Amino acid sequence: MAIPTAAQPARPDSAAASAPETVAPAEADRQPVTVGDLARLAERFEEAEQPFLGYAFHMAHYELAADSATRLASGTAALNGAFFAGRYPEAEHALRRLATDFPTLRRTFRWQYAVLLLQDDRFEDAALALGAADLQPADRDTLGQRLAIAEALLALHESDHTTALAALEPVDTEQAFGPEGAAYAVAAARIGLREGPPTGARSPGLAAGMSAVVPGSGQLYSGHVYDAAQAFGLTTVLSYGAYASWRHELDRGGPTLYLLPSIATLVAGAFYLSNVRGAHASARRFNAYREARFYREAIDGLTVVLSDDGWMLGVRLSP
Repeated sequence: MAIPTAAQPARPDSAAASAPETVAPAEADRQPVTVGDLARLAERFEEAEQPFLGYAFHMAHYELAADSATRLASGTAALNGAFFAGRYPEAEHALRRLATDFPTLRRTFRWQYAVLLLQDDRFEDAALALGAADLQPADRDTLGQRLAIAEALLALHESDHTTALAALEPVDTEQAFGPEGAAYAVAAARIGLREGPPTGARSPGLAAGMSAVVPGSGQLYSGHVYDAAQAFGLTTVLSYGAYASWRHELDRGGPTLYLLPSIATLVAGAFYLSNVRGAHASARRFNAYREARFYREAIDGLTVVLSDDGWMLGVRLSP
């Protein structure tokens, strides 16, 4: 092993002197992130299907950009990114910023946000957003069929087919509008709404009365075969058990002081009453299911119009 001499300590100094020459180029290559870089990063995250990260960079670009048109585009992209990421508080924050910074477009942003909420089946929030838009008569003329379809969807969600039909009646379906099939969808929805919810509902009182006479018959009347078989079998077996218990107790002179037959009778009576109540609930469930299916099919028939963002969102309302 070589022992350092007096001449050798000069090497670390020369190495230290040369170190900056190797580090300096790396530091020189570093460039500050520009406002344009934020927009490009946001677009890359959107292409990578990372909408919330896209929202974050679009929002940063919105805060730093100087051009009004650029800020508007970034703010709208941030709103969409947060919404489609399911981050609704962030989407509402972006909406409030846009409405504050671009007051002449406040109603437009509120309308667009209501459409996005309808696309996501968030009907209650969509109704609030549409109410906050404070649409004027001129706005209603501008929106035309768009507003009629939105109001019909909100009414259908509330199981109000009369209001939904009133909203769709003025729509001219002879002329094509919106995405392909929109006019046909509105015409078909009107026909179904004119017929109204399905008739032939099951009477809960009649179902309960039938099951009081023959256990399970009320459930069968309501179309619930499994419930009918279960109610008939359990009630019959327990009733016969109570009857047999009383016969045994009476034939033997009450060896258990009629305790067992009393318990058996209480159990059988409880199942008998639950059979009657079950028949009543079964009829109500049958009616509710048919009505819910009617409104669900009506809503699904109109959602084809919402699939075209360009048509529903491509409007500018009054300041």
